[in-house]
Amino acid sequence: MIHRKFICLLVFIFQLTGESTFSQEVLEKRKFKIYDLEAKSIYKIDLENQNFLKINQEGSFGPFKLNFENVKLEDIDQSILVNSFKKSEGVFYVSVMGTGQMYLFDINNRVFRRLDKTFYRGYNFFSIPFIRNDTIHSFGGSGFWHINNVPTFYNHTSKEWELLPQMNLEKGPARITSRFGGYHYLEDKLFSAEVKAPYADRGPLPISFFQFDFKDKRWSKLGTVKYLPPSFMQFDHLSVCWTGQFFFSNNFSAPHFIDPVNNILYKYNGKDQLFFAGTKNMISKGSYLYLFIQSNNVKDKVLVDSIHINALLKDSIVMGSFYEPVTILDHINYYLVGIILLIIVLFFQFWEIRKYKISLSFSNRLLKVKELPEFSLEFLRFISNQESLICTTEELNKILNCSDKSIENQRQIRSKFISMLNLWIESEFHVTEAVSRISSDYDKRFVNYTISPQCLIVLDQILKAK
Repeated sequence: MIHRKFICLLVFIFQLTGESTFSQEVLEKRKFKIYDLEAKSIYKIDLENQNFLKINQEGSFGPFKLNFENVKLEDIDQSILVNSFKKSEGVFYVSVMGTGQMYLFDINNRVFRRLDKTFYRGYNFFSIPFIRNDTIHSFGGSGFWHINNVPTFYNHTSKEWELLPQMNLEKGPARITSRFGGYHYLEDKLFSAEVKAPYADRGPLPISFFQFDFKDKRWSKLGTVKYLPPSFMQFDHLSVCWTGQFFFSNNFSAPHFIDPVNNILYKYNGKDQLFFAGTKNMISKGSYLYLFIQSNNVKDKVLVDSIHINALLKDSIVMGSFYEPVTILDHINYYLVGIILLIIVLFFQFWEIRKYKISLSFSNRLLKVKELPEFSLEFLRFISNQESLICTTEELNKILNCSDKSIENQRQIRSKFISMLNLWIESEFHVTEAVSRISSDYDKRFVNYTISPQCLIVLDQILKAK
């Protein structure tokens, strides 16, 4: 391995996805870097001056003139964070985070070309970007004080970012960022913790851990990370870095890393501890971990260090499980909640059916009366003896013997009684709306009942006949 006299100065997140690379870098004045593992080189692009440098272990070369195609500098912020993906030898896709802008950087022809037609921006800062089957994807991200779980891909035909179809988002994490997530190019799966909402408590509270399997295009919850075992004492989940196969944290007293496929938390006990001092510069490809290193004394040179994954695992000890897997008891809990909800629904259905039968029975009793409906004579005699020809709601409840029933049942009984009485009087004497409802003079919220002048004319006939 390269001697540790070199000190890492590269401040970026760098991971490998198959044969293509992705990096995130924050620089000012429209400058950024692209890292090429195969060429063991860094390309420093200066958009303000339209040129780029190539830096490798032999030194710095350039600057080379960069030709713009369909590029407007005013569309690119002064301070930018970019993702880069290697398309082929000397050709990279470059997207500006949070904007949806997509560019092509062609080293061979020294061209920087705008590809997309994106207008909307601001929703996918710190998303999980990766390239799969020559298609660039972006999962989640933040913006406008919100963290989303939206899965998108860049469509080269429409030149827009589009939603991935057939995604069971309700089964996955509600919030996704690159803080704790990444695409595993060997397993063809994306792993992600459900990060906390903005401004939520940042303490080590339990978090849910998920995977998205591209083979069946489905999310599934793997388990819960509780941070309670002693092995997590110094763990800072905000400091996790994805290398393409493992999650590394720089905040342990000794290097710790997580294998999400096998659910194992490791602690590295080998001699090369300083290799892991720059985990944010580390990537995995094939059987090796690689680290870009820039000398503190010779800034115009860059070196690449490496360690075999078998050597990494051989010199590491297992600290325990990373997450507590979902068990059958978790499913039983869901089923139990479902059963309880079903019982509640069935209870209310039964109650509604019972009320309907009671109501129907009352209506049938009224319809079976060949002459006046039940309680009609009592009601008509009572109201005819009132000077104002008014019957209050309470008085009508007493006449109908429903004062001890619920308010809703009282209302239904009164309504059906008045309706049936009006129908009978209309059919016998051709008087419509014989009994009507009026608001109380004392309180407009209450209803009284009265008879119309036409009903008063035939009232004597009704009472004498009965």
